[in-house]
Amino acid sequence: MLTNRYAPFSAVVLFPISLNVLLFHTFLVPSGWLMGVFLVAPNLLLGVGYWKYYKAMFVAKAAV
Repeated sequence: MLTNRYAPFSAVVLFPISLNVLLFHTFLVPSGWLMGVFLVAPNLLLGVGYWKYYKAMFVAKAAV
C-alpha cells in the first residue's frame, strides 16, 4: 500500500482482519479496544477514498 499499487485490493483483503482484531479486543479483551479502533479507522478512510472502485461490489445484480 506504500507504493499505491493494488491499494483498493489490499484494503479489501485487510479489512476483515482488522475488523476481527477490533471485535476481539472489544469483547474478549476490553482493555485493548483502542488498538482495534486504530486499525479499523484507516481501513474505513480507505474505503471512503476508493469508493468508486468498490461500488461494483455492492450492486444487487451484476452487469455481465
